[in-house]
Amino acid sequence: LWYHDALKQNGGYSIERINPNDPCSDLDNWKASIAINGGTPGLVNSVFDPSPDTLAPHIVNALTQSPTQLEVQFSEAMDSASIVNASYIVTPTLEIGQLIIAKSPTYWVTISFSDSIQGSQNYFLTIENASDCSENSTDLSTQFVLPETPEKGNVIINEIMYNPLTGGSDWVEIYNVSNKIIDLKGWQFANCAYDTIANVETIGAHIYLNPMHYIVLGKDSVFVKQHYPFHVPGT
Repeated sequence: LWYHDALKQNGGYSIERINPNDPCSDLDNWKASIAINGGTPGLVNSVFDPSPDTLAPHIVNALTQSPTQLEVQFSEAMDSASIVNASYIVTPTLEIGQLIIAKSPTYWVTISFSDSIQGSQNYFLTIENASDCSENSTDLSTQFVLPETPEKGNVIINEIMYNPLTGGSDWVEIYNVSNKIIDLKGWQFANCAYDTIANVETIGAHIYLNPMHYIVLGKDSVFVKQHYPFHVPGT
């Protein structure tokens, strides 16, 4: 991770510090050398950039870990004290019981609630007076939801492209006929012929399928968007 370059991390390149004045010198402040020789021993680092951080942070993700816990991920390292002392406002109201900060520099905070998060209910979170390590202070906001466990029949296959245009790939459209918000992470698709299952593909990301909504799954989303004018962005 510190290399930020899959090819260079195999060997022959050093990792260099970008900004020696960065108060949170974690992996974001290091990357693989861009020098021809793979390193700059005794010289200024090839990736040296002393520019100050003037950008305010934002929330990258907010995922429920259980009916009483929410994990919030920030775009950059945060000042731990500001995260502890910030104001947390949830709508509809949830009482906050505890904040758990894994390490410093802080990229995540886990919020434990005294109340239970209701399934398929959209919540809005505001964190007031949060600061990154460079003391860029801001109010952060996001929304989160607790997806519900689906039952057979909640999601149907609605359309199948098994004979695509030249250069295209097969795709499947699914539709949520229930009133639940369903997380598709871990769902699998496969070919089945003569009682044999093959070519299993697993959804690795958290993708929320809302009630009465569609999602198209396939190999090449760019091709689908280029050739099907009725596609809906983001699905």
